[in-house]
Amino acid sequence: MGDMETLFIIGENFSKEGETYSGDDWIASPFNDVRVCGVFDGARSPHADLKTVAGFPSDKFASNWLKQELLQQLLDHPMAPLGALLQRTNYAYGDMWPQLLDNEGIHTLLNRKVNAPAAAFAVAMVRDGLLTWVQGADCVLFLIHANGKVDSLAGDQFSDIDPVKKKQQTWVSAAKLLEDGHSVQEVLRRENEMIAHNRALLYNQHGGIAVLNGEPTMDEVLVADTLDVSYHLDTGAKILAMTDGCFQKLDDRSEFAAMTAAQLVVQKGLDGLKEALLLKSDPFPTDATAVLMDL
Repeated sequence: MGDMETLFIIGENFSKEGETYSGDDWIASPFNDVRVCGVFDGARSPHADLKTVAGFPSDKFASNWLKQELLQQLLDHPMAPLGALLQRTNYAYGDMWPQLLDNEGIHTLLNRKVNAPAAAFAVAMVRDGLLTWVQGADCVLFLIHANGKVDSLAGDQFSDIDPVKKKQQTWVSAAKLLEDGHSVQEVLRRENEMIAHNRALLYNQHGGIAVLNGEPTMDEVLVADTLDVSYHLDTGAKILAMTDGCFQKLDDRSEFAAMTAAQLVVQKGLDGLKEALLLKSDPFPTDATAVLMDL
């Protein structure tokens, strides 16, 4: 078994609740004969009373809670398939939702799809010669061969959104609104309306994207697959997991941006990718997390 490396950038954003926090989190853990790596990209709640949860920005709460729960599920069920572990993690998050609201002083059961802090994800596991992976939303997974060839295992689900749903999405440019003189409060209000609308349209439904938010329908939308690495790969192959902050600013052609980032990792490693991202800050860096694991 080889090494694991991580890249972690804390972004800056006018809507951040804590500038020392990233909405991303990651797993890079060996468990005896099992190796797991992955990333989680938290999505904040648009609800005014859920800006913070348990003292953390809501996006950070979601990504960290879900990471910790997945690790606990792996410890409790070491022989369970990765898909089942993720399913258990998602169900546990859903079971916790009413208590979370109560703890935050909200005594009405809010719509979970729209209001729950959520997370995109991309997680891979190697066990008994099999590589399995699960992915949702705009986190991505790549297989890097020993000769430098890069294969996409799971791409950005936003690229495959149903065309009708894509036309129904709404977008707000916070930077443009601020530039036009709108107050921060007004920009946040419009951004929250956009988030709520797009979640209702896309989260955990066919033609949309899979996110960890406690909804059972996540199982029907996530990407999952398996590869027998004992026969198909040479020594020296690696798995690369990335949040969208690792690639969204690297290539104006969005459908190629993730591959651009992966190829940069092949050429210059995670340090080279980090340097390129900081150069493209424009004007501030974005939360970005990557894990590179030897198979």
